[in-house]
Amino acid sequence: MITMATPPLGPKLAFVFGYLRLPSPRWNYHLAVRRRLAWHCQQNGLRVGRVFIDDNCQHADIDMDISRAAFANMCARIPEEQPYGVLVLRPGDLSNDKMLALRLASQIWATGVELLTVRGELPPRPVAVQDSNPLRSNESDSV
Repeated sequence: MITMATPPLGPKLAFVFGYLRLPSPRWNYHLAVRRRLAWHCQQNGLRVGRVFIDDNCQHADIDMDISRAAFANMCARIPEEQPYGVLVLRPGDLSNDKMLALRLASQIWATGVELLTVRGELPPRPVAVQDSNPLRSNESDSV
């Protein structure tokens, strides 16, 4: 189950962007991951919007300067499209290198959205990253 704040309820389901990083193009895997993200969203009251895919990222965990065009495009679209969050199948879709994964996660959190995973544990959210997502429920306000 996805660990997350409760998304807003209403006639329109909150949507998330999906993100996937692969060392080489594997279209059957792309399709399977899209189905898995959609199923998890359905189970948690969300829907999948765009899924951004960086493939051919063979050295992305070694070289921090490797271009991740889909990741950059996703982060640029967040303010415009205002998803509830970004959903990854597993934390390794950001990076298998913990420092790089934290850096990429921080870029997502800095846009004000949630970072969600289907399985595995995400890096801890730094206190310095402000939570500015208006769709995130603040549990302290409801108590």
